[in-house]
Amino acid sequence: TGDLYYISDESGYYNIYRYANDGNGEKSVSAVLPMSSDFGGAAPGWSLGQQGFSFLSDGRLVAQYKKNGESRLLVVDVLKDDGSATPTVEEFGTEHGLPLQFGSVMGGTTTETAQDLYFIGGSPSTPTSIYKWNLQSQGEAIQLVCSSTLQFEDTMISIPKSVEFPTSNDKTAFGYYYAPNNGNFQYTKEGVSPPLLVKAHGGPTACTGTSFNAGIQYWTSRGFAVLDVDYGGSTGYGRDYRR
Repeated sequence: TGDLYYISDESGYYNIYRYANDGNGEKSVSAVLPMSSDFGGAAPGWSLGQQGFSFLSDGRLVAQYKKNGESRLLVVDVLKDDGSATPTVEEFGTEHGLPLQFGSVMGGTTTETAQDLYFIGGSPSTPTSIYKWNLQSQGEAIQLVCSSTLQFEDTMISIPKSVEFPTSNDKTAFGYYYAPNNGNFQYTKEGVSPPLLVKAHGGPTACTGTSFNAGIQYWTSRGFAVLDVDYGGSTGYGRDYRR
């Protein structure tokens, strides 16, 4: 189409914009998916290989963002958007077979793979992997290759809960709380909280994730709780929080 698509945080969040030329010299800039969510990836702009959106072979735009600790996929028919109406948007998540966390989504490049999406993802029980998922048939995403051979029973895995808590300057901070979990043992001391380890991701700006982390699961399987914090300065929560 000759239109340029790019990410900007001018609204306060990394949203997707379109710089369009109607062919008569008239140019316009518009937000394709104006939302209070970031589409830039875990570390947009300064970490190679990350992207929050791409295009399928038929011209549809695919984008990923985080909602309540879960990755969500949006498919937007931008070619049918003439600027006068909201484009058709489809949204997918774990209920459609996608993993809890994923990113760097790319579409198939041949006629046979036109409906296939390829991406990096994982879950609390699954190390980071490359997946394939079909937009048409949907169903459980197919794991093509995994970054680790480690496997544990589900009874040993602590599933994180997305949490918010007050912090300095009357702001709200975010993180993931992992409760102690070990299927071979039962905690019997009622009213006594478990010891808590607080973990902070690297920086200067990035964000934590929920893919399998052996370091976290080691402690939760031994009676410790873990809070994995997205402290102020983390990405994924808008420009003000990142600053």
